[in-house]
Amino acid sequence: MEEQEKQPEDDSGRIGIFPSWNALYATVVVYTLAMIVLLYVFTVLLDYSSP
Repeated sequence: MEEQEKQPEDDSGRIGIFPSWNALYATVVVYTLAMIVLLYVFTVLLDYSSP
């Protein structure tokens, strides 16, 4: 019989409010992209140097 490779307990299951690590990573990517877009929009809207 082959021994099954066990994952450490912290690699599977919930991480705080997130159901998995993939959900956590996806949330970080989405919020990072949202911040980049918002900063760009504010930069364009609040650019008082253009005539």
